[in-house]
Amino acid sequence: EYYSRVIDRDDASSLPPEIIPTVEDFRTVYRVLKRELANERKRISVRYLKRRIEITEAVIIDLCTLKTAIDVMTEFGLAETVRIRGNDIIEIKLMPNSQKIDLDKSETLKNLRKRTS
Repeated sequence: EYYSRVIDRDDASSLPPEIIPTVEDFRTVYRVLKRELANERKRISVRYLKRRIEITEAVIIDLCTLKTAIDVMTEFGLAETVRIRGNDIIEIKLMPNSQKIDLDKSETLKNLRKRTS
């Protein structure tokens, strides 16, 4: 899996561009999290979340892309996230936010884009 390389800031190796979440990926992840969490803080498996996205949204999403999307949401304050066990179990809560975010300002995505070009 690429995610361990994504979060390793010292790793400068190249990554495939398809792991970068799209705007639609962010919208999909947010919609599913909103349904699954029902405004509560919950422990949830990222693999379970991936399956819920595939079933309820009919969207195939890579685990690395999903984890990165959650990291960016956390970076912008859209979610509070704590990794509980490795990179699969997280404790997450969506935060109230009505403002649009500028994904181009995400340090996580900037770093990823540098490594995929």
